[in-house]
Amino acid sequence: MHAPLGEEALDVGEGALGVEVVEDRNTRVPDPLRASRIKERLREHHVLVSTDGPDDNVLKIKPPLVFTGDDADRLASTLAKVLDEDGIRS
Repeated sequence: MHAPLGEEALDVGEGALGVEVVEDRNTRVPDPLRASRIKERLREHHVLVSTDGPDDNVLKIKPPLVFTGDDADRLASTLAKVLDEDGIRS
């Protein structure tokens, strides 16, 4: 099972997209520690994201101007792989 993520993507402005990382989808309690671990594991796979938001629990995705379907597939598959790893799984 993947780490709980918010129900929707967040528009964080300037062409960026955000995914909220929470402890539980029902309570939506922010989980900044898990967000930070996900960010670092993605970096190890050469996928760069940052964390943002008042609780620093939003994975901020800032794609370059040229972002292909293949790039989107790589982002999605790498994120899924990272979420399945021990230590990040819920």
